[in-house]
Amino acid sequence: MGNGNVMLNNEQIGQTIRLRMANQGDCIVSYPVPKHFDPSSLYEEVAARCE
Repeated sequence: MGNGNVMLNNEQIGQTIRLRMANQGDCIVSYPVPKHFDPSSLYEEVAARCE
C-alpha cells in the first residue's frame, strides 16, 4: 500500500514480517498484536516500525 502502509491478512498477524523495498535493504516490521479483534471492523490500525 502507499505512504508506508502495509495490510496484513489474519494469518499474518503476529508472524515475523520482512519487507523488501526497491533500492533499499530488507527490514523486519515490529508491531503490537491487538488483544481483541472486532469482527465488525473492516480493518484495525497499529503503529509499526521497520528495523
